[in-house]
Amino acid sequence: MIVNNWLNDPIPNAPVSSSISFFFRSNGFEYVYDAAWTNVGNRISWGVTYALRVVFDGMNYTAFINNEPFLYRCLTDIYPRCSPLLINRVGIVAN
Repeated sequence: MIVNNWLNDPIPNAPVSSSISFFFRSNGFEYVYDAAWTNVGNRISWGVTYALRVVFDGMNYTAFINNEPFLYRCLTDIYPRCSPLLINRVGIVAN
């Protein structure tokens, strides 16, 4: 599972646009079109630090921004016949 944040460049008179997305890798392939994402509005913005926390048990995950939950999903929401994932390692990806 790869967690990504996206920030829109500031545009005068436009609403703040940002999102957090989750991508999944299975059998050596990343399914970019099966991403789960949510618009987080102004919860994250340029130049402002925030805490991103993800809790994952191999099947269900919940994501928090500054201790506020904003996304909860089960892998079977995306892949109905999915078995729980075995978590072998955790890393950081910079996009």
